[in-house]
Amino acid sequence: MNWHKAKMRQLYEIAFLDPEAAPWHKEGAQDEIVRRIRRKYTRINFKARQMYPR
Repeated sequence: MNWHKAKMRQLYEIAFLDPEAAPWHKEGAQDEIVRRIRRKYTRINFKARQMYPR
């Protein structure tokens, strides 16, 4: 989980702080990245909630 968080943060930083360094530097690509990250997170949270109900 920690590694995943670090990876996602890295993606976020590349996408927002240094867009030119990102391979996806084109119109509307940031939104796509964010959408992917959010989808990944919600999927993980959903799994976690199923396994460990609060």
